Amino acid sequence: MIGDHKQLRPQVQCDALRRYHRMDVSMFERLIKHLPATQLGYQCRMREEFVELIRPIYPNLKTHKKLVVGNLACRCIEKTMFFWNHSFPEQPSQFSRSWCNIPELDQVLKVLDWLIRCGYEAEKITILTSYRGQLQEIKAQLQKRQIFDVVTSTIDRYQGDENDFLLVSLVRSRRMGFLSAANRMCVAASRARCGVYFFGDANLLKTSPNSCWTPLIEHLESLGCVDVAFPFVCPVHSSRPVMTNTGMVPVCLTVCSVTLPCGHACKDSCHLLQPHPKCKEVVEFNFPKCGHPSQRPCHRPQKEFYCKEKVHHPHPNCGHIISHPCWQEVQSLHCRHPCERLRPQCGHPCSLLCHEKCVSQEICHVCEEIDEEIRKKQARANLKVAEARRQALQKDVEELRRQPPETTCLQSVSRSPENNDLFLDVQNQVSRFLPADDGMEVSVDSLERIVNKRLCERWMETRTKQRELTDPVYRFVVVSLEDLEGVIDKGLSALEVLSFYQKHPDPLASLLACEGNYRLVRFGVLKGRLGELEKESKAEMKKRELDSGLVCDKGGRKRLVLRSANQ
Repeated sequence: MIGDHKQLRPQVQCDALRRYHRMDVSMFERLIKHLPATQLGYQCRMREEFVELIRPIYPNLKTHKKLVVGNLACRCIEKTMFFWNHSFPEQPSQFSRSWCNIPELDQVLKVLDWLIRCGYEAEKITILTSYRGQLQEIKAQLQKRQIFDVVTSTIDRYQGDENDFLLVSLVRSRRMGFLSAANRMCVAASRARCGVYFFGDANLLKTSPNSCWTPLIEHLESLGCVDVAFPFVCPVHSSRPVMTNTGMVPVCLTVCSVTLPCGHACKDSCHLLQPHPKCKEVVEFNFPKCGHPSQRPCHRPQKEFYCKEKVHHPHPNCGHIISHPCWQEVQSLHCRHPCERLRPQCGHPCSLLCHEKCVSQEICHVCEEIDEEIRKKQARANLKVAEARRQALQKDVEELRRQPPETTCLQSVSRSPENNDLFLDVQNQVSRFLPADDGMEVSVDSLERIVNKRLCERWMETRTKQRELTDPVYRFVVVSLEDLEGVIDKGLSALEVLSFYQKHPDPLASLLACEGNYRLVRFGVLKGRLGELEKESKAEMKKRELDSGLVCDKGGRKRLVLRSANQ
């Protein structure tokens, strides 16, 4: 029979069979205690110093040096075997009913990341752990970091396998648990070829009663291989890297100083075995066409740069001196000087640029400014005239108020020379309001004024409140003799229906048919906004819109006042 009874024992699912009947002891282990046996004396896997870790189990074991001479020590870790000591307690795993240790896992991943950054292949690295919960946490973190080639396994399942580098996560910090088995310790310490690194609580493993880990810890302590600081070392500069604040990642701050293919030394900090960055040295050169000096980064070719030196040349089209970068041709540029030609329409200087065609501008800006100034002057003059008219109207209102009250009545207007313009004006307006039909002509034979001081006063007050003093627009309304008395007294507000067209579409025919029962009343309408409307509420504006009246001016002419915002 051939075997090794000091490796892991068989797995027994029933704890009673293992405890009371010792079913975990193989037949090989039972027989070797009573029968003669021969043990191999040489190992051909690990470096020679690793044998001391399992010396208590294999006291006579030796190393075949010719076969392990190719197992080179790690370039980026100072020790080939090391125990990272900590006291972080384990906690239940979120994946299964097992244990895990997150702070210990973080340190394992830092060492893994350092090995990969220093050029070691991921498949040459194995992470072992004693608990399934820690194994699931490791796989989740590796998938999150997109590292897929690292071998991960529990110690029990890794028996018989080997790899260059072994990272052993022991997890426990409160009690030994599975770690008390010497067979499990033997497997964990004998699977690496080039480097083995333990992560756990060295004090617990060393001081626990009958601990199989005590000789291993004492041996590592004698070599200075147990510490809370991991012995990272730069593979290029053989110096200890600095732990940065960002995730405590080891970084070598030594300047690279390697001579690049361009002849300059690399001035970046150490980038381990990664490719050198582009040379950032600033070099001086002269452009071949113009000879102007310039600077560029060493890694960028000269053909990517254009001469930006300011030069001055006359433009071939107009002769103006143009300032431009050296790399631009002067004939490809537009002259930005002001145009010196005069506009043929008005004689003013052209406001365009030299390269623009004068005919493309339809409006002269100088003429626009002159017209705008004229409009402003006219507006100011109109304001002055309006203000003077407003003051004259206010004086007329005050004078009218001082006059004694008059009897409200109708007053006949005689055909005298002084009233001739009034008759002609009314004749033209009536002709437009009552167009002739069938060759008949409309003529005005008589005029009557409404004499009403109160309505006249309201009319003039309303005119003084206009924002813009506009002349009244005259309209006509047909009033029956029954309603005429009310109109004389109260104005058109006495009428229920303002427009005669609502019942009589043909005013002329109706007037001829009524045989003198109706009168044609002329009234004035003021268009524009009142200055005081902005201070009134909506209710007051509504009331003002409903309020209307017929008033007379000083001459007795009939006018209608509609005090609304849009009349």
